[in-house]
Amino acid sequence: MKSLLCILFLIIFLTEGVAQNKFNRLYRFDSSLYNSVQFHTMKIVNNAIYTAGIGVVIDSTYLTNPGIFTKFDLQGNLIYNKYQGRFPVSNEFRGDLFVVLPNNDFSLTGSNWDSSFSVVMVNKSGDQIFTKQHFPSPRNFRYSAPRSITQLSDNHFVLAVNETRLGNTKSSIFFVDSLGNKRSSYNLESTWEFMNPLQMSLSKSKKLNVMTRAMTGDFQNVNFQYVTQLYELDTLGNVLWRYQTPTNRYIYGDGFVQLANSNYLMWGYEEYSRPDAVNRFRLLDSVRPFLREIKPNVGVVWEKNFSMLIQPTIFDLKILKDSSIVFVGRYIDTTNVLLKQGYLIKLNKNRDSVYKRTLVHPTFSHGMAFYFPEKIEELDNGDLVIAGYAQDNKVGSPTRYTWGWLIRTDSLGCSLEPTCRVPTQEVEKGPLSIKAFPNPAKDVLTIEYTPENNDKDLDITVSDVMGKVVIRQSLDVFRDPLSINVSNLSVGLYFCTFTVKSKGSATQKVVIVR
Repeated sequence: MKSLLCILFLIIFLTEGVAQNKFNRLYRFDSSLYNSVQFHTMKIVNNAIYTAGIGVVIDSTYLTNPGIFTKFDLQGNLIYNKYQGRFPVSNEFRGDLFVVLPNNDFSLTGSNWDSSFSVVMVNKSGDQIFTKQHFPSPRNFRYSAPRSITQLSDNHFVLAVNETRLGNTKSSIFFVDSLGNKRSSYNLESTWEFMNPLQMSLSKSKKLNVMTRAMTGDFQNVNFQYVTQLYELDTLGNVLWRYQTPTNRYIYGDGFVQLANSNYLMWGYEEYSRPDAVNRFRLLDSVRPFLREIKPNVGVVWEKNFSMLIQPTIFDLKILKDSSIVFVGRYIDTTNVLLKQGYLIKLNKNRDSVYKRTLVHPTFSHGMAFYFPEKIEELDNGDLVIAGYAQDNKVGSPTRYTWGWLIRTDSLGCSLEPTCRVPTQEVEKGPLSIKAFPNPAKDVLTIEYTPENNDKDLDITVSDVMGKVVIRQSLDVFRDPLSINVSNLSVGLYFCTFTVKSKGSATQKVVIVR
């Protein structure tokens, strides 16, 4: 009996401990120094959360944006905040420009006020700079801004840099050693007037992947064209393959990640409007975020769109250990255009919805706030950590201006909300009850389901173990019996997913034999 009580006590203790680890916090550090704080990037290293960004300082004489580098424990408690402006170093740390070195020290990269950028190597305590290399803008250029950094080896990095001058923008690739010294560089060849690098990474084949946006002219120009491109390059800049979105479709790719099957998952948003400024601003509700899988030298394998009210965006996406997907972004509330809400969405490995959470902070309850969840990471226990910033726009509010924002949720995306586990309007409905038989199947798979009067817009997919959809059927209403021809499928394990738009999805494992 005592053993049973001990086990029950341990379970309660562990459960409460996990619950206490959840948080949703704002950070200003020193209100007399920082008027605003923004976390733009985040890494989790050795059970600590590191963020980098900018801290806006306003005094009676000037305004500046010094770079900041912070460390938190996994409970969200601040361990240190380094005011990088005192060194001085980069004035801004943005995007993915934050690399963990082999000895767990860090490389930070950011833009400076003099239109240059710097690469800084700093120790894990954040208080010692090993080296700082300064990269001035080329002659006749307005500025050079690093957009992404990737580690090639223990001692070499590669930077994607946006170099801009009047009437022209080019994408440059810089190769840098562990001391921040530039070893070589080249420009991406392009016939476009403006070409900006967005993200870069190293592929499974050790080649460079670069995503860019390119355009000709401006939005008022009748000859305006716009594309998003995903490249694979060798170290000399030769293009091995390229995917390019349709011209003038306003497909804004924001990021990508390579999947286990060597394809690429791209995310972004698409505007359904004519190419002129008036329509773009009038038809903001025609914007839809998307996910699409790109196969090299082939193109789009599948695409999923999300209708999420006004001006939705995807800021960051991660593939989790179980091959599911989580991503964060922002949209405007239809009932209050002064409120830009954050969101968290999870899809299972078959790309079906698991949940959607709204990300806000209870302090800003007056409905005049902007939320920017910039980065998301997964902990070993399945919890999620989200970093970004939140902005209070109410005049006279004691929490006015911008705060660094850090959230830790459990595996269901719940942080502080007491009703998070209860299905609400925020959460898509749970799984249905279906049966797919025979299992194993040879030639025909039958779906057994008891429909209701409001069951419409049904979708059936069969996916292989890599998540590729091999069979898809869409129906206006359910027809009983529903049979699927699987005679052309190879022997192996598959996932049959049955979706009813008004209720959700259910997935069953199915084995195909011969």
